[in-house]
Amino acid sequence: RVPTLLVHGARDPLVPVAWAKRAHTLIPGSHLVVIAGSGHVVPLERPEAFNDVVLDFLSADLPAREAVAVLDDLARGT
Repeated sequence: RVPTLLVHGARDPLVPVAWAKRAHTLIPGSHLVVIAGSGHVVPLERPEAFNDVVLDFLSADLPAREAVAVLDDLARGT
């Protein structure tokens, strides 16, 4: 198993969130984070949210379980 982080924009017009969820179910132990208020290019559209998610993922001792988070609070700027 390899730690895998999937970061997806909630408003992605090119790749539906359902596809990210499907990929998440097919990758054992993966973590899916859907960034509210972002489209297809999350690192450019929501750089702070993207960086926070990646840094949290890299610094965490993550259990091998499925995790799905919707970061609505980041979209509101709280």
